[in-house]
Amino acid sequence: MTDIFRFIRFFVSVASGQAADVVAARNLLSDAISPVPTESVRVGTTDTAMYYPRLAGKRVALLANHTSRIGERHLVDILHARGFDVTAIFAPEHGFRGTADSGEHMGGSVDAATGIPIRSLCDGNTRRPSDEAMHSFEVA
Repeated sequence: MTDIFRFIRFFVSVASGQAADVVAARNLLSDAISPVPTESVRVGTTDTAMYYPRLAGKRVALLANHTSRIGERHLVDILHARGFDVTAIFAPEHGFRGTADSGEHMGGSVDAATGIPIRSLCDGNTRRPSDEAMHSFEVA
C-alpha cells in the first residue's frame, strides 16, 4: 500500500470517528513513517575496479559536467591520466568545466586540459548528437 494511501485512510478514519478504524489507521500511519534503514551512498565513479576493465582498449565517451568528480579531480582528467582513450566529451548546459553560460552551444571545442573534443548533445536542428560524434566512441 502506498504511503499516500495510508495517510488518506488514516485521516478519513479519524474524521469519521470510527474507534476501531482509528486504532488501525494509527498503526498504518506508524508503519508509513517508520525509519527507513540507511546505507552509505557509493558514487559510481569511485568504484573504479568494477568499470576500468570494461574501458580498457576501447574508445570512450563521457557525458560529463563540472560535478563529475572523484574527490578533488575530474573524472575525465583521471581517465586521461591513466591512459584511457577518451575520444569525446558530451557536455550539457553550462559546459563540461562549468564555465559556459546558460543555453550556450557546447559542441565544436576542445578541452584545454586534455585536448579531448567536446561534442554537442544537440547538433544543429536535429536535437541530437551528429552521426560523426556517435561513431567516435565504442563505450559511453
